[in-house]
Amino acid sequence: MQKLSDFLKKYPHARILDIGTGVGNFIDLISTVNDEYDEIVGIDILDRAIQAAMINFKDKPRIRFEKMDVLNMTFPEASFDIVCLSNSLHHLSNVDETFIAMKKVLKNGGAILINEMKSDNLNQSQMSHLLLHHFSAEIDRFLGITHYDTFSRNKILKIASESSGLNVKSDWDMIFDEPQSVQKDVVSYIELLDRQVSRLGDSPKRPDFQEKANLIKEHLQSNGISSATQVLLVLVK
Repeated sequence: MQKLSDFLKKYPHARILDIGTGVGNFIDLISTVNDEYDEIVGIDILDRAIQAAMINFKDKPRIRFEKMDVLNMTFPEASFDIVCLSNSLHHLSNVDETFIAMKKVLKNGGAILINEMKSDNLNQSQMSHLLLHHFSAEIDRFLGITHYDTFSRNKILKIASESSGLNVKSDWDMIFDEPQSVQKDVVSYIELLDRQVSRLGDSPKRPDFQEKANLIKEHLQSNGISSATQVLLVLVK
């Protein structure tokens, strides 16, 4: 996390935008490693995510949230020093348009941060995370929702540089240290697999997905689970 902290110190008193913020996980990370920001704004299209994020950060007045689509943002042009997109690249059906919108609200000299879990060079415990994600993505696609499998590190770099039209100034892997108790606690993830299968209702494909879920459960029980390595890219406008 030191590299992220050192990077953020280059933008003191920054206004930061987090796109597809969810419940604010990436905001929690960046606000923890560096507290020298003026404001952080998180946007998401899901009401439940914004409501949860507001609760999570209710005691932090410099952090706020709005329900907003990245392709229809109402912020003034060049109004943010840093724009973040964390673990959302694989959800985008309109990558080029998203980067155009991000660059529009970014100041000249400002930075885009792309944080994305990667699919390569993972240990068996991290592979559990990958298998869970791929399973959820496959069910989403079956239900007509845009959700790609996890990209390799090189693929993330290629998408970001080509779609943004910006050079990747720096990049590094982020590995999260987790206690053994977390790595081996698989009950909640087995329940998550069952909930994902239940989304299929009476679909004739449900038995096929259930079989895949059972194989993932076996992997979880044998190897535990820990967070997949994430790659963080810095692109400067």
